[in-house]
Amino acid sequence: MIKHSDLGSTGISIWGVPLFDKKFGKRIQIFADEAEKQGNQLIVDFYDMEETKEAIRLGAKILAHGVSDQEIDNEFIQLAKENDIIYSPTLLVLRGYLNSFKSLKKEREIVNPNDVLDKRSKNYLKTSTKHFSFYFPKENFDEGMIELEKLVIEKEALMFANLKKVYDAGITITVATDAGNTGTFHGISIYDEMEVMQRAGIPAREIITMATRNGAMAMRRLDDFGTLENGKMADLIILNADPSENISNMRSITHVMRGGLLRPVNEPFERVINKK
Repeated sequence: MIKHSDLGSTGISIWGVPLFDKKFGKRIQIFADEAEKQGNQLIVDFYDMEETKEAIRLGAKILAHGVSDQEIDNEFIQLAKENDIIYSPTLLVLRGYLNSFKSLKKEREIVNPNDVLDKRSKNYLKTSTKHFSFYFPKENFDEGMIELEKLVIEKEALMFANLKKVYDAGITITVATDAGNTGTFHGISIYDEMEVMQRAGIPAREIITMATRNGAMAMRRLDDFGTLENGKMADLIILNADPSENISNMRSITHVMRGGLLRPVNEPFERVINKK
C-alpha cells in the first residue's frame, strides 16, 4: 500500500467483504485505517447490501457499483450519510456482458460518436460471431440468453431504484462505467451510463455535477480539476446542445480543451501540436 500511495494513488480497491470471515474483516479495518494515514482511501466493489454495510463500518470511503441483491434500507442510508460515503454506480456493466454474449450469434452494432473506439474493440465487434464455436453448450444458447436477459432487467430495475433512493437521501454520487469489463467500452460507455442515470430519476443538471466535481472529489483531486475555477487545469468540452436539459446532449460535443489548447473533437491532439 505504501508503494501505491507514494506513486500517487488516491484509492485502493478490494472486492467484497465476506461476512463469515471475521478475521478478514479485522484486516480490512486495519488496511482502511492505514490507508487513511497515508492520505489514501479504501474502495470496495460491492453488490450485496449487507456486505456493503459492513464495508462502511470497516472504513470504506467509496462504494463501487451498486446494491443489486435487494432494496436498500434505512440503515444503509444512515451509515452512508454518517460516513460521508461516495456511491459510484455502474448501472450497465451486466448489460455489457449480455450484449457480448448476444454478439456471438449476431454482430453487435454500437453508436460510436466521434470515432473514439479503439481499433482492437472495433475488430472484435466485426468478428464476434466467429467466437461462437467456442461457446458450450451451443444447443442451450438461445434459452440461456433469454434467462440472462431476464436477470439483467431485474437487476437493473433494482439498481435504478436504489440509485434514486441514494440520490433522494443526499448521498454523494459519481458517474462511473467500470469500462474494461466485457462489453463495456472505454470512451463511449460514459454516454450510456449518464443516460440511464437520468432514466433512473436523476436530473440532468445533477448528473453533470456527479460526472465532474464529484468525480474529482472521489479521486481526491478537486483542488486540480472538477470545477471551472482559477488555478485549476483548463480541461473542458464544448457542446452544441445543453446537457442540463437532457444529458444525452453530451453526445453533441464539438471541441475539447486540454491544458488551455482548444481543438475540434475529431482532430487528433498531436496534429494540433504539430501545427504550432
